Amino acid sequence: MNKSSAWASCAFALLLTACASPMEHADRNAVQKQAANPIKEKVTVPFDENLAKAAMAKGSSRIKGVLYHRVTTSGPYAGGDYILSAEPAVHLKGITVILLPETEHLKEWLKLEKDSRSKRRSSKEAQLVQYVPDPRMAKYSLKTKTDEHGRYFFNNLKPGRYFVLADDVEVNSTGSSIVQDGVSVITSGYFTSQAAHYRTQNHGVVTVVEYGEFHEIKPNQNELVIESRMRQDNFINRLWGMN
Repeated sequence: MNKSSAWASCAFALLLTACASPMEHADRNAVQKQAANPIKEKVTVPFDENLAKAAMAKGSSRIKGVLYHRVTTSGPYAGGDYILSAEPAVHLKGITVILLPETEHLKEWLKLEKDSRSKRRSSKEAQLVQYVPDPRMAKYSLKTKTDEHGRYFFNNLKPGRYFVLADDVEVNSTGSSIVQDGVSVITSGYFTSQAAHYRTQNHGVVTVVEYGEFHEIKPNQNELVIESRMRQDNFINRLWGMN
């Protein structure tokens, strides 16, 4: 879990503190401690350095991508990330994007991370495990940043399968909800009635979005165009009971 994700976790915990019972508060403290101190284990599938080196040899193809999200940033549904969304695409500037060649070591690392998150979703008692890949995996990778339009480029690639991964992004939204703001007592003759008053209350929402997918450059393909939609990091939200 990177620093931005950890910060978002703390923010979610603080939002929930006010309405939590002492036991719920104690449980969340325990979960937060585990999230901040995960058990670290190495990926056991060997890293094939020769395969990775060959995959990253210079070619004549390129990947052109655009990084964006469609999180609702205002109103009663602020912070929502819906599959069918009418929200305009928000292009993300200055975000680090990494490209790695497909290897069995990489696939095993991704699988272990996914399984660890699934176990944590199903039980808050499960200890969070963070799997550490072979450091040589970073050696055979490419890194870039998105431009002001959210675009990123990886040039001089060979045909093959690659994993494209972006840094997590925090989307700050301003939500609103209708809350009761007092009651008036109305008396007319022998009859008394009450009238409730309501107002709009604003609140802040932090949504963590992420992106990571495999893509393939086929033989004789000069350019692969990718629309990289960042989606809600459900692990963080479910971990703190926000869903």
